Amino acid sequence: MTGSSYPAYRNSNVEWLGQIPVHWKVKRIAVLFSEVAEQGNEDLPILSVSIHDGVSDKELDPGEMDRKVTRSDDRSKYKRVARGDLVYNMMRAWQGGFGAVETDGMVSPAYVVARPKSDLSARFTELLLRTPTAVEEMRRRSRGVTDFRLRLYWEEFKEIEVAIPSTTEQLAILDFLDRETAKIDALVEQQKRLIELLKEKRQAVISQAVTKGLNLNVPVKDTGIEWLGKVPEHWSTGKLRSLARQIVDGAHFTPTYVDDGIPFLRVTDITRPTLDLTEVKRIPLSEHLDLSLRCRPEKGDLLLSKNGTIGVPRVINWDWEFSIFVSLCLIKLTAKISAEYLAYVFQSRTIESQIEEGAKQNTVANLHLEKIASFRLPVPPAEEQAEIVRKLDSELGEMDHLVEAAEDGIKLLEERRVALISAAVTGKINVQQGNNAGYNRGDVRAVVGFEIVRRFAHRPTFGRVKLQKILYLAESYAGLEELGGKYEREAAGPLDRKLIADIETLLQRDGEVRVEQPEGRGGVVNYRFVRQRQQTEREDLGRVLGDRRERFEQVLSKVGELDTKGAEAVATLFAVWNDALLDHKAITDEVIITGFLTEWHPEKPRKFKRDELQTWLGWMRRNQIVPTGQGPRSQTPRLVI
Repeated sequence: MTGSSYPAYRNSNVEWLGQIPVHWKVKRIAVLFSEVAEQGNEDLPILSVSIHDGVSDKELDPGEMDRKVTRSDDRSKYKRVARGDLVYNMMRAWQGGFGAVETDGMVSPAYVVARPKSDLSARFTELLLRTPTAVEEMRRRSRGVTDFRLRLYWEEFKEIEVAIPSTTEQLAILDFLDRETAKIDALVEQQKRLIELLKEKRQAVISQAVTKGLNLNVPVKDTGIEWLGKVPEHWSTGKLRSLARQIVDGAHFTPTYVDDGIPFLRVTDITRPTLDLTEVKRIPLSEHLDLSLRCRPEKGDLLLSKNGTIGVPRVINWDWEFSIFVSLCLIKLTAKISAEYLAYVFQSRTIESQIEEGAKQNTVANLHLEKIASFRLPVPPAEEQAEIVRKLDSELGEMDHLVEAAEDGIKLLEERRVALISAAVTGKINVQQGNNAGYNRGDVRAVVGFEIVRRFAHRPTFGRVKLQKILYLAESYAGLEELGGKYEREAAGPLDRKLIADIETLLQRDGEVRVEQPEGRGGVVNYRFVRQRQQTEREDLGRVLGDRRERFEQVLSKVGELDTKGAEAVATLFAVWNDALLDHKAITDEVIITGFLTEWHPEKPRKFKRDELQTWLGWMRRNQIVPTGQGPRSQTPRLVI
């Protein structure tokens, strides 16, 4: 694991914390946070909260909003949250249901909102409280007769003791985790892409075999079916109803579940790689016998998922008796087609195309029995079916092994990610070891942010939007990669809300700048100086910039002189251009301008015309502010629900 131990540790005298670095302080949550319950208002967005991802900085989409806010008076019951707050779900705290708030908004009244009393990082606290030992401590303090009724009330939560380093060290730890988890996440994405490619190849191999056969030199005939095309001349085609003795679904009611009884299979059971009888529900023998009068699965039949995850086949290759739920379909076949061959047909584009054909106007959440019975299938002779099955079993085995290896790799990476975060936020590793320059991300953000605000805060056109555009260009053009921005494609150009929030927090923490929003949320943000930095503090800027100072000054002197709309145009054009270079695209003005207007954000074509953008591209070239395919790539915002 990256990082080494601290030089000395001490006993925290808190069972769940154990040994902590000698300079870390143990404090009760009540000392660090206070509970707040401010009423929301119509102007604030309702933020989504996940036990996996914390608090989203995006408002719920309209569909989710309709589902969760069903009455006009519901919205008034929501709690207001501010950037920097810590939020947790009373009923899910024991599962790690915590989140740091990145933008003002509202959350469900079922959540507890805790506001920091000092400059403590809520995000650091969030990561700490998501560690396995912390989650177990919260489970211990939760009240309820069963797991699903457990609740962690504020009175219990505030008594939990945590170990906290200095603010500077918190930021260094967060900087380290951002960097290291980004590497892990990139590896996970690589494995996921590999799995997708293998699955696509797998389906292509299956589709080729079940529609063209293994001998590509045989005469073919046109089926007259667009999605099937030509098949071997000696094959037939037919609807599934003509090839089956019975097509029926399972129980249309929820049976009585018992600890010891007859297995009762659902979609989740047949979609697992292997059938795990320890996870399968059980029903009484009497109910099984009643269900068997209509639907009696036997070895050699085929099961097909028809609700939820649709179209997944499973050949029954076991002898034990069982019943099925309505989400599964049982297909008993004639001698014309084997269950093993049909299972491969269901994994091909042949069936997928027919499902999609019926989904052109409606989202398919289930397959009706009539739809299943009407599927058109290619049917080779029985001997050829068996040959195709043997060939696919052999050829796909290696692909399936590679997919399994990649999935195992993802699990290991995710476990490493959890362990790394836990070790860093509990002081088991010293992430500052070996930092020769003496500057962490927080230091760089503070000195760079201060310099930009110092230079432009007095100008009427300078505010949060322009600050963000200059920061983006400082990182992407001047090469200040230590800023560590993750820029999303927002209406006003490249935007990293967390970067802006961190810089504003740092400047206000040191008592140098006051951030004001006199018109409230959504209004103009002003930066007002309270005191000037000492000369020694200002010298930090030179040490941070080094040989990048010239380009940084170029951004300030050129982009800083523009109005807000001009800065937005330049920063967004730069981002589109740079992304195209990173993607190895051929660069023309038309490519850049079209990307700006059609691929960035729906607001862009309402604000800018092509001739304006052409003018700004000329300005960028004259002032030599052009990208080289280095720095961060902009990202399309992801909605977390």
